[in-house]
Amino acid sequence: MQTIKQIVKPYLGPLVRPILKPYKQYGRRKLIHFIFIPTYLCQYHCPYCEVWPLTEKFKPVDVEEWLRFFNNQASSLVDCTGGEPFLYEGWVDFVLNLSRRHRIAVTTNLGYKPSSFKDLWPRFSNVTVSFHPHTVDLERFLESVLEVKVLQRNIGCNIVAYPDQLEKLPSYIEAFNELSIPVHVDPYISEKYQYTINELNVLEKIREITGQKTVRMKGFNFDDRGTLKLCNAGRRHVLVLPNGSSFTCMCGFFQNAQHHSMGNIFDRNWRLRDRDVLCQVSCSCGCDLDWVKYRAA
Repeated sequence: MQTIKQIVKPYLGPLVRPILKPYKQYGRRKLIHFIFIPTYLCQYHCPYCEVWPLTEKFKPVDVEEWLRFFNNQASSLVDCTGGEPFLYEGWVDFVLNLSRRHRIAVTTNLGYKPSSFKDLWPRFSNVTVSFHPHTVDLERFLESVLEVKVLQRNIGCNIVAYPDQLEKLPSYIEAFNELSIPVHVDPYISEKYQYTINELNVLEKIREITGQKTVRMKGFNFDDRGTLKLCNAGRRHVLVLPNGSSFTCMCGFFQNAQHHSMGNIFDRNWRLRDRDVLCQVSCSCGCDLDWVKYRAA
């Protein structure tokens, strides 16, 4: 027999969620945000990815060390990405033993059998599935997505707007929307490539389809590159690499690592910065854009 809550929820949910959304976002903003990369290992070698070659530069850290660090932090959102987090040897222990005062999110390519991790999916506050059409068939990927969706409602999809995929993006987006899964399109960012005018026009139409409001679809060069600004990255937002090295943000690591280094989180005197930092890098990475705030210096 269904409870009253189970009967009422399908009807009240659509009415209540829009009211609660601003309060949830406010609570989310109060959390410290860690971009955590437990490993750079990945099953795929996508043409637009520049991180998987980093695998050999980082020795894996024992899960007990990660848990000791994160479980001593104030309430946080531990946003796990990679590489592929599910390939980290201590992944199951990390997810299940992370303090419940933290939220944990994951970005994953689903290059494994999702049902093998059925105990983990409910633990995540949200799941982002990355669809990589160069390496996985859409139909097979959607089957894996549906396996996850049975156990995790907060699921969205990321797709990179690689030039040879632009014309196919609308059909991909439609396929995910039919499953009520929102799609976020990330621009292809590389110093070696610039979108053509025609490609930018296509991207603008795709942006309208997905409803994205703040996504920068221009590629690598942005108006804020070289502009001095004060940024709160490093104070409320931190990138942690597989060996414990930390940086204020993803863009800082890739564009000017030395200036944006915060040391290793396993050092006894490691701490968050207590003030905003001067920055001149382009804020172009989605991992940063959702969290950092900056102003003209």
